[in-house]
Amino acid sequence: MKQFKTLFCLIFLTALFNCEQDDFIETDNQNATQSQFKVTNVNKEFVFSNTSISNKLNAINSNTNEPINLEYSREVHNEEHGFTVETENVKFVENTVTGFHSYNFDLKRDNPENDKIENLVFHLNASGTYDAFIVKYGFTKAEYETLDLALLNSLSTKYTAISFDELDFVIESNKMMYFICTETWLWLDSVDHSGQLHGAPRNGVCKVSGCNYRESGYVLQSSSCVATTGTGNPNNNGPTNTPNEGPNGYGTGSNPFVSAPNYTQPWENVQKCMNGFNQPNTMDNTVMDLIMIDWLKANKHKAGKIQNFLGESGCSEEAQEIMLDVTSIMIANPNMDFEEALEQYFMNNPDIFIEQLTISQDSPHPINNLNDYLNCFDDGKPVQNYGYVLYVDQPVDGTRNVFNYYNQTPGHTFFTLFKNNMDGTSVNLTIGFYPEGNDYKDLGNWDGPGIFQDNGYPGDEHEYDIYITFDDISITQFNGIINDIQLIANSDYDLDDNNCTNVAHNLAVNNLGFNMTPSTSDIPILPGAGSCINPGDYGEDLREMMHNSNNPYSSNIGIPIDNYNDAITSSGACN
Repeated sequence: MKQFKTLFCLIFLTALFNCEQDDFIETDNQNATQSQFKVTNVNKEFVFSNTSISNKLNAINSNTNEPINLEYSREVHNEEHGFTVETENVKFVENTVTGFHSYNFDLKRDNPENDKIENLVFHLNASGTYDAFIVKYGFTKAEYETLDLALLNSLSTKYTAISFDELDFVIESNKMMYFICTETWLWLDSVDHSGQLHGAPRNGVCKVSGCNYRESGYVLQSSSCVATTGTGNPNNNGPTNTPNEGPNGYGTGSNPFVSAPNYTQPWENVQKCMNGFNQPNTMDNTVMDLIMIDWLKANKHKAGKIQNFLGESGCSEEAQEIMLDVTSIMIANPNMDFEEALEQYFMNNPDIFIEQLTISQDSPHPINNLNDYLNCFDDGKPVQNYGYVLYVDQPVDGTRNVFNYYNQTPGHTFFTLFKNNMDGTSVNLTIGFYPEGNDYKDLGNWDGPGIFQDNGYPGDEHEYDIYITFDDISITQFNGIINDIQLIANSDYDLDDNNCTNVAHNLAVNNLGFNMTPSTSDIPILPGAGSCINPGDYGEDLREMMHNSNNPYSSNIGIPIDNYNDAITSSGACN
C-alpha cells in the first residue's frame, strides 16, 4: 500500500538582487552568480538520454507495464495523482562552475486548485542522484510574463517531495514540515541561440528534433532552509535531503537548490510542431517566419486554437499545412476569429474540405450483416416494452452550425431501438447511417452506397448532445422500424435528402407519427450540394420543442446529465 508524505517548503523571498539590497548580496557577487548559471530549453531526446531521469519518468507513467515511447510521447500522465508532465519542452538549469543542474518540467493538474505555475523538478544532489520535487510557484502564467522583482518578493513557493523506491512512485504525505529559506531570484539574459547540447543544426538553424536553445528568464536559487514547524524531523536538511550540507539546511555549501519556472505557452507548442525552435526570418528553409511567430505571441487565444487543432491531429503534415494558411488568413484579417478563418480556408480549398468531411464520417464498426444484427431481438422472451431513441450529436453543441470547422465534423444523427423483457433483460441496438467507404468521389456528386454502422459498440459508444425518446411503442410500430431499416440498407446515402438525419427522422415520422418539420440549411463549401436537414439544425429544433411546454413532445426530449453523453451500448444475446 502506497504511503504519502507531503513536504511543504514555505519560502519567503527575501533575497532579491536589486541595488537597494546591497546589505544582503553584493551587486558584483550577484553578477558573478548570475553569469555562472545557464538555462537551456532541451528536447526529450536530451532528457531521455539521462537514464536516471528516464527511469523516474517511466515510474510516474500510469501505464508502468508499457515504457514511454520516446519517439511519439509528448507527455507522461499519472492517473492516480491526477497530473501530466510535459516532456518535450524542458528547462535545463546548470551551474557551469560546479556542474550541478536541474531538469524542470511543466506539470498540469487534471483538476487544478488555481492557475499557479507548477513544475516537476529533478535536482542533482551531492551524492550524484536526483532529488524530485513538485514545485508550485506563487504566480500564474499571465503574471509570469510581467514579473518584476517587487512582485517576486511578495510571493511564496511550495515544494512537495517525491520519493522513488525501485521505480515505485510515491508521494509522501504523512509528515508536514515548513522551512524558511534564503532565496535569490536571478534574471539571466538570453545569449545567441546557436549553442547545442547535442545534435547538429541545419544551416545554422536549431531544429527541435536535434538540438536545444538558450533562453532568458528567471532562475530561483534557494539555500539555507531551516525547519521552523511541523511534525517531521527538525534535522531534515530541507528541500533536497542531501547529506553533509550543514545544520541550516541543504544549500549552505556549493549546491543550492536551483529551478527555473517552466510552462509551455500555446505559441511555443505551435512553433515546436511546425518547425522547431528559433527559426530565422527567412522562408527558404523554414515553415514559419518571425512575423508569424510574433503574431502568435500577441494573439494567445487564437494561438491556443491553433495549438489544439495541431495537437488533435498529432501534429500531422496535413494539419500543419492547413494551420499555416489559416494563420496567414488571420494575420491579413485582424478581426477574423479562428473558426471564421478556418471556414475561409476550406472555402478556398473545397477538395481538402471533402477529404476532411469523409474522414470525419468514418466509423470503425460497420454492420456487415444487417439481418443477423437485427435478429438479436428474436430472443424468445416475453416483452415488457419496445422503444426508440433518436440522438443528435451537433457539430457545435447548442448552435445551428452545419459543420464544425475546428473539429472538422458535420455531426451525426442516429438512434437506438430497444426491447425490454419481463425478466429484466434487454436488447439495445444503436445504429447510424453512413456513406459506405466515406468517399465523395466527384465535386458534383453527393450520393453513393450507404451502410449502417454500430454507434453503440461497447467501449466506443457515439456521443450526443440532445435526444428524444419514444417509450412503449407497439409491436406494429417496432416491426415497421425494422422493415424500414432493411429497406434503407439497400438505398444510397445522399447528402441532400438521405443522410443520417433524414434516416433517423423519417423512421420516427413514418412509424411513430412524430410530427415535426425539421429546418434545413445550405450545405457549406460544396458546390451544387444544395440544402438539407442536418444535425446542427435538428438539435436546435428539438431544443425549441423541449422549452415549449405546449409542445406534446417537450417531456420526451432531454440533454445529457452530468456530462455523460454516450449513447446506449448495443447489447443482446448475439452481440
